[in-house]
Amino acid sequence: MSSIVAVLGFSWPYLRRYWGRLVASLIFGLLFALSNASFVWALRVITGRFSREAPVALAAPAQVRTSLVPAPFRSGVEWLKEQGRRVDAAVDPWLPRSGQPMDARQVIGLLCFLPFLVGIRSLSDYFNNYCMGWVAERVIRDIRLDIMNKLSSLSLDFFNAAKSGDIITKINTDTQSLLRSLRPGAADLVKESITVVAVFIGLCFLDPVMTLLAVVLVPLSMFPMIVLGKKARRATRAGLTANVTQSSQLIELLASIRVVKAFSLEGLQ
Repeated sequence: MSSIVAVLGFSWPYLRRYWGRLVASLIFGLLFALSNASFVWALRVITGRFSREAPVALAAPAQVRTSLVPAPFRSGVEWLKEQGRRVDAAVDPWLPRSGQPMDARQVIGLLCFLPFLVGIRSLSDYFNNYCMGWVAERVIRDIRLDIMNKLSSLSLDFFNAAKSGDIITKINTDTQSLLRSLRPGAADLVKESITVVAVFIGLCFLDPVMTLLAVVLVPLSMFPMIVLGKKARRATRAGLTANVTQSSQLIELLASIRVVKAFSLEGLQ
């Protein structure tokens, strides 16, 4: 979390220059997350319409489960159920039901129901990635220009003390890593975070007790992710150090070859 805050804090003076596309990316990311959560609702609607026994068998247990929800969450669950009933009432004329004849409108609704949700998800994902990629490319361009301007103003003592590989790494490798963090990383941070919340709310709407019991297992899955994350950061730091050393040696080798060839040509003359 601290790394994410550090990256966003460093990039924010550049990100706010392109706030229009940045806000558009956030809006499309929110739409993507809501469309992901809508598949939970769509599954409930489809299975409920093609199963005659599901509404009767689940009616009583649903009331018992709702009564088991703690009081602070009960009002939120009831509000979600009310919104779900309104959506079901709006969708009801467009979808067929088991045991009832189908008309033309229900055939069209059945054929377009899931493709419509998938289309919204795909379009919102595309525009979210496009807007965030557009912003990230320009942010990296501005950062590289600022680095070049800063380097051109430094004294010769700095260049005598600094390694050439380190300077090139800061201009190319570091900014490229920042680009990867912003372009797919920031987009996924918005989409996936809101998706987790939206899907959790949707599952609470379907079965609050089972959802809360499932959340208990989340900390167990976080432990291997934390361990692997620490190992990945150590490996990245080691690779970066090796890259700086290798780049410095390569530049010194190429420069030495030019010097040796220049002296050789002078000796022959």
